[in-house]
Formats: sequence, structure tokens, C-alpha cells
Amino acid sequence: MPPGMDAIEVIRPREADDTEMERRAKFSWKADMYVTVDLQNLATWGAVHGTSEGSKTPDEVIGNPGVAGLQPPTPGKNTTFKIGPDCGWKADGDMDVEIYVDGSLVKTLNEKDLTGSCTFVLSIPATTDELRMEITSTGTVPYNGTAIWYLGSLVDKNTPWPQITVTRPAGKTIPAPEDIAGIFQWRWSNYFDGREKNMRDVLNVNVAGLAAWVGSDPQRATEIIYVEFDAPTGLGGYSNKAKDLLLDDSLDPAVRVINGSVLPSRLTIATDYPLYVRGDFNKTDWKPASLVGDAITILSTAWNDGEHQVQVVEKKNAAQTEVWAAILAGHSATPCDHEVAGCPGGYSDFYGGGIENFPRFLERWSGIQFIYRGSLVSLNVSQQAVGTWNGTYYSPPQRDWQFDTRFEDPQYLPPGTPVVGVVIRTAFRPVY
Repeated sequence: MPPGMDAIEVIRPREADDTEMERRAKFSWKADMYVTVDLQNLATWGAVHGTSEGSKTPDEVIGNPGVAGLQPPTPGKNTTFKIGPDCGWKADGDMDVEIYVDGSLVKTLNEKDLTGSCTFVLSIPATTDELRMEITSTGTVPYNGTAIWYLGSLVDKNTPWPQITVTRPAGKTIPAPEDIAGIFQWRWSNYFDGREKNMRDVLNVNVAGLAAWVGSDPQRATEIIYVEFDAPTGLGGYSNKAKDLLLDDSLDPAVRVINGSVLPSRLTIATDYPLYVRGDFNKTDWKPASLVGDAITILSTAWNDGEHQVQVVEKKNAAQTEVWAAILAGHSATPCDHEVAGCPGGYSDFYGGGIENFPRFLERWSGIQFIYRGSLVSLNVSQQAVGTWNGTYYSPPQRDWQFDTRFEDPQYLPPGTPVVGVVIRTAFRPVY
């Protein structure tokens, strides 16, 4: 990094006066997909998403089902779905597809029911709230898992909505509005964070949606995603309709990574705002990856947004979760030793949580494993996620943590990893 550059600057957004050395250091300038969420100049859901009526990719993915719509699934309409980018797997393997509407099995398929391009058509009942597809395979077929679309929660097209802009380097494909809707999903007042004591307004980064969009197209391939929020300092410019979307009368943006158990490629996701990870990340078919943010909070595979809407601390049971990635984030400081006379506040107010709470938690983890393999790097004190550590909003997991020794080999470092050069003198001789 350039001399005098604060370490936390590596997660800051792009700035016009950044020097060439600063640009080489910052994740924002290294990003091959730069996402700007404009929370100052709100548009409407319909204007942001264009003609899209929803997301072609699932709202939730468990495992690797490999299925997406060729059109957004819409109640009362026929939708064509496709499994996998090609049909090479059909020659050596069996597949079963069970389709559920609001919990009831309505259709079963196997590989023989798919067209030559691995597609099938489904007529979605007009009253559908939840569409679920469970895919099981044998042989060399790579797809096993569950895909879920929450169709009952489709948003009124006149709802105030942030404009989401994606910029990419020359030669890289920019997603269309309907694809952005599947990869980057905005949610007002999405869930309550018991540590920060606020409702989080969240940009979900849907890794499965990214993978479905990228496919095998090198021009769509993505290794570093950076998210910048252009947020107002107050809500004076918001309409009453927009203010009504903020259940705690406060705008608290954050990034959340979802459906990330299988990555499409090497991947780094970075922001200078708080970053959350829901469920397993990079668990299957490991690839070099990192999670970079103001603070990192782990939401287990059991996390349900609907159970975290009440603005009180009510711990819900977690489930075993695995994260395989380097973590670069801010920490919560311990300003003084609580056992030393003169340290005010006592243990709960003046202990930052230590390394064991560097990745943060919000659920009842007692006796449940959080499996982590990676590298923990603290940049500075968190600037956005400033809620103090205490034991009231969570109970700690059984921590199974190890350094991932693959990071010792430079070829396995995550994309965009900061590099610090050191010169060591090994020999010296005078030259006359």
C-alpha cells in the first residue's frame, strides 16, 4: 500500500482523486463488477426492474439444483425452466425433479421429460405463493438441491426503490435489468440485527443467481464484486411512502451474501458497509474466495428472515454452517482492560468480543458448530457496525476454526488480495 494510506482505505469506494497507487490497493478499483445502490434518488420498483415481473433465478437455493427460469416465474402464466448450462450430463446419469406449489406436490419429472436443451414448461397456478423444486441426481449429474421462488411477495411496481447500477471493464457484459433483479435483490427493513439494534436494509448478493447468469460465458465471468451505497445523511428527501418502508424510521444499508454454498469461480465480495453471510459459503467444490466489509456477521443455515422482524432480541436456534473464505473486516475495539481499576462500564460494555467474535453472530448457537476455514484479517475499528458486543443477543457456537493452508500458495489467494512488498537484504558488497 502507498505510504501513509490507512489500511481501512482498501475497502473504500472509488474516489476521483485516488492516486494510481491507491487504485492498485483498493478493492473498488480492482472490481470487475462495480455495483452502485442509489438510495438518494429513489425510483420505483417497476422503473428499476423494467419489464421483469420477478427474478428468473431462485430467491433461495439449498445445495446445487442448477435450475433457473428462462422467464421470471409468474403466477397464472407458463414459464420455461432450464437445468444446467448444457445437457452433457444426460448421457450418464439419472435425475428426478419434484415440483411443489405452496407445499403440495404438483408435478414430477425425470431426465426423459426434458427437451434436448434441458428445458421444461410449467403452468404456475394464479394463487401461488411459493414455488419449490427439489432435484435429485445419480451418476455424473452435478445437480442436487432445492430451488425456491417466493412469488407471493412480488413487489408493487410503484413501490419506492433504489436504482441499482452495474459497471464493468471494457469487454465485460453488463447484466440486463431482469438479470440484475436476480443477482442483486434489494429488501427494505429485511431483518432485525440484535447487536446493532436496527432493521437492516439489505442488498442480497445472490451467488446462485450470478452463477446462472454467468454460465460458461467468459465475458460474463466475475471475480470481484464491489458494492457502494450512495446513502443520504437523513430522510428529509424521502416521500412518506418511502419512509413507511423503514419499519424503525432509520436507513441502515448492508450487503448480504446468499445462496453461496457453490461458487461459480474464484470470488471476492467487498463493501465498506456491514456484510452478512447467510448459510454455507464455498462449502462445495472449494475455490479461492474472500469476504470483505466493515464487519462480517454469520447467519446460519437455519436463519429465517421472517423470525427476525420484531425489534426485540429473541434468540432463534442456529444450525451447523460452514464458511471457507478469507475475511477482511473491521473489528470491535476493547478500549481498556475491564479488570483494571478506572475502566468504566464493566465487562459487557468495554470488551470488544475478542478474536472469537471477529466474525459476529446473532442466533442461539449453543452446542452447534460453526466450521470456518480461511484467514482472519482485521483492517481497523468498524465504522458502520458500531453496536457493542455482549451476550444478550446470541449464544456462541462451538467453533471449529482453522487457517486454510492453501492460502500459503499465491496461486490460491482470493481475487484482489492486497499485496505488501518487503525488501530483505541478503548480501552486501561495495562497488568502486
